[in-house]
Amino acid sequence: MFGTWPPADRVVLIGSGLVLREWTADDIASLTAPYDTFEMDQRTPVAAPFDDEAARRYAEDARRRREERTALQLAITRDGVAPIGELLVAATDALDTVELAYAVAAGHTGAGVARRAVLTVLAELARTGIARAVLLITDDNVASQRVARAAGFSQTDDPFVWLKT
Repeated sequence: MFGTWPPADRVVLIGSGLVLREWTADDIASLTAPYDTFEMDQRTPVAAPFDDEAARRYAEDARRRREERTALQLAITRDGVAPIGELLVAATDALDTVELAYAVAAGHTGAGVARRAVLTVLAELARTGIARAVLLITDDNVASQRVARAAGFSQTDDPFVWLKT
């Protein structure tokens, strides 16, 4: 469970040229772009193929996790409307630590979107007393490792764990 974050109101974070907001029912079709890819099938537990039905289930699971206060899934947008990716903030056993995960749709990678989204969320979390963030990244996921380094994370002795304090 999170401490006092996220607030009861819908979360909208603005920073670094991005607007991060909670998913809505209107976003179902937009969910397939970042998740119906070979890369996501290989690296995440999402359904494959990731069609509209899988997107509906995914959005419902996101709503349930939000209600349970175990995770918050934010659509990454440039304009507050059209999603180009997602940033997940998951609770851990430690109240001052969260786990982050991110995905950016093809065509939007390489522009620092994931790094900027991570830094925007970290700034908000720091204001609420959450001092540490963890990323779990496989050793062959070079793109995510680049994002982690650019966002100030350091690899730990465990090759899959990246930490920012």
